[in-house]
Parts: sequence; C-alpha cells; structure tokens
Amino acid sequence: MANDKNKNRVRPLINSVQTKLKVCEIYETFLKYATEIYLAISVTCCFSFRYTYAHTNALLEIERKLNTTGQKCKKINLQRELPGEFFKMKVFVTGATGFVGSFLTEALLNKGYQVRVLVRTTSNLRWIADLDVDCFYADLDDKEALKRGLKDVDYVFHAAGLTKALHPEDYYRVNHDGTRKLVEAVLEAKPALKRFLYVSSQAAVGPSPTLEPIDESAEPHPVTDYGRSKLKAEQFVYGLRKEMPVTIVRPPAVYGPRDTDILQFFKTVKMGIIPRIGNRERYFSLIYVKDLVQGMIKAAELKKPQGKIYFLANPQPYSWDTVAKITLKVLRRHGMRINVPMFVMRAAAAASEGISKITAKPSIINRQKINEIEQSFWVCSPVRAKRDFGFVAATRIEQGIKETLEWYSAVGWL
Repeated sequence: MANDKNKNRVRPLINSVQTKLKVCEIYETFLKYATEIYLAISVTCCFSFRYTYAHTNALLEIERKLNTTGQKCKKINLQRELPGEFFKMKVFVTGATGFVGSFLTEALLNKGYQVRVLVRTTSNLRWIADLDVDCFYADLDDKEALKRGLKDVDYVFHAAGLTKALHPEDYYRVNHDGTRKLVEAVLEAKPALKRFLYVSSQAAVGPSPTLEPIDESAEPHPVTDYGRSKLKAEQFVYGLRKEMPVTIVRPPAVYGPRDTDILQFFKTVKMGIIPRIGNRERYFSLIYVKDLVQGMIKAAELKKPQGKIYFLANPQPYSWDTVAKITLKVLRRHGMRINVPMFVMRAAAAASEGISKITAKPSIINRQKINEIEQSFWVCSPVRAKRDFGFVAATRIEQGIKETLEWYSAVGWL
C-alpha cells in the first residue's frame, strides 16, 4: 500500500518532467529550423558573423582538420635586423589571423613589405602559419606591450574587431577601447609612421535610404551596437588626423575564400533554395576580399590626401536573388524562391537571445540583427576612392563567386 501511494505521488512528477522535456525538444527543433532560415538570408548584413547554429558541427569539423593553434609562427626579434630586411618597409597588422586580415597579410608580403602581426597565444594561425611574418604576441589591452611591437614600423593596418558579443558593452571594449589603446601606443612609441589605416565597416554609417549609393558625406545612423562601436572608434581615429597620418576604410559585405559568413547562404542555394525575407528584395554593396585588401594597401600608400574616409566596394549594387542566380549558374543547378515571413525571424531572434543567456555564449541571432535584416538598402559608393587613388574592384562577381565556391569545395566546406 505504501509503495502504491509513493508511486501515485511520484507519477505526476515524472509526467510533469517528461512534458517539460518534450516542450524543450519541440522548442529546440523550432529554433533549429527557424535559425537555418534566418542564416540563409542573414548575409544581407555587411558584418562578419563567425559561427552559426545551422552549421556549427560543420565548422567544428573544419576546425579539427585545419586547426594549427599550437603552431608558432616566427617570433619577432626586436634587437636585430636580418640582412636585407633593414631596407624593407615595416608593417604592423592587427586581425591578421582573420578572414580579411590574412589576405591583407599575404598581399603585403607579395608587395615586398616586412610584416609584423599582432597575435594572442590563443590565436588560430591556420591562415598565416606558412607565411614569412613576424609574430608579436600581445593583446590590444596591453598598451606597453603594443609600444614595443610598434617599434620602427612604417605602417599600421588595424583590421582587428569584434563582430559577435554576449553583451553590448563588449563591442565598445574591443572595437573602441582597443582602437584607442593602439592609437595611444602609436603616439607614445612615436614611430616614423607613414599611415595608420583603420578598417571600419559600412555598419558604422548604417543603411542607405534608397537604392542610390551613399557617399562618405552621409550622416551616420548605425542600427546596432556593433555599428555604433565602429563609428565611435572611427570618430576617435579621425579626431587625431592632425597628430598622425590616418586613413579610414569602410568595407561593405565581403566575400571570398576562408569566409564563413556567407558560406551558409551558398550552402542554402546549393540545395536549390533562394530565400527572400518579407516577400521583398533587398539590395547591398559587395566586394571580393582580394579587391578589398588591394584597396586598403593603395589607400595607405597614398601620400596625399590623408585624414580621409573611403568606401571600398563594387560600384554595382546587387540583390540576393542575383547572387543566388549566379551561384546556381556556377553550380549548374536550378533553384526555387522561398519567402520567409519576418515574424519567423523575430521569433528566432527572441528565442536565440534566451538560449544565449543560458549558455553564456554570444549568438549571431538577436533583435539587433533583425534591425539590419529589415533594411531594404545597404548601398555605398566607391567614387571617392576611385578619384583619389584609382581604386577599382577588378574582380567580376561571377569570377569571385566561382573562385569562392571552388575553394569551399576543395576544403570540404561546400
């Protein structure tokens, strides 16, 4: 009798727990598919999102195959110069282990520069491990160490930045405070600096009101904390243009080999799906990574003018329908357009924010990102860059997508 009474008391509790587990399972399934839909179109933003729920396992496998975190590149010796290196222009690069930064480092080496890269002990060196660079191990928070690393450099390319964070203040701590400390280190180290080039983002300005491209005179109105933190860093650097030679570049959406942000879009299109949010087309500026880094180098090498801001982009705006159709043509496949209601995106964002609070891990899916997705136009003009230093995005989008897809396939990403 006693056992029966205990069973009767425990059974409702078990049923309650099972019900809650079932609800969690349904919730998790909903979030998974909503997230996949979101990721398919979230690349309308020009920000570099690194890891996503939809392809986390794939990226972990990529990391397993390509990870060389423990591999050390050549450590810098600040006490002596190697024969022949004394006459080379010296460049200090932050963010060299990232997508854009690694291509920038390669391009600088190809032009004959001696490159010193800022890395942390936890940095993944997979893209630069085989390059002839000097690794300076420090952090943007350590101004005294930065001053040592900046010794005798001719150029500084500040390409490091935080694109995903758990708390809004993290964006400002890294993107603004980190930039401020680097600039202060430059001013205190007093190298014979020819140029400090800050890599900002179109996010610092915000979307364009129409399909007409905005130029550098447009009033900034960023719609996310990421964009606002980049704008704040921009304003700090620009405010010192009379004390040091500075140039600021604003890339739009960047694509190319090694990128994981637009990868999910390409994977979705490969399945024959052309996603469209809210049943209306959205237009944006785009640039191939190799064109971007060439533009960055030209902007830094330009003797005059300095203290200017430049958009570096393809002059032709694109829609995601256009990018999808080009992708399908390269892949020799057919696709079907699928409209994604905005409420699905908002629900996925709200759910993802809740998960982030529980896991204490930043998510790319949040209500701020929805602010970006909702915009119809992210279009900017590279006219000033073309006029001042002859910048041209030389890679046709068809060729750029072809090279990107071939690289993805070669490394097993697509």
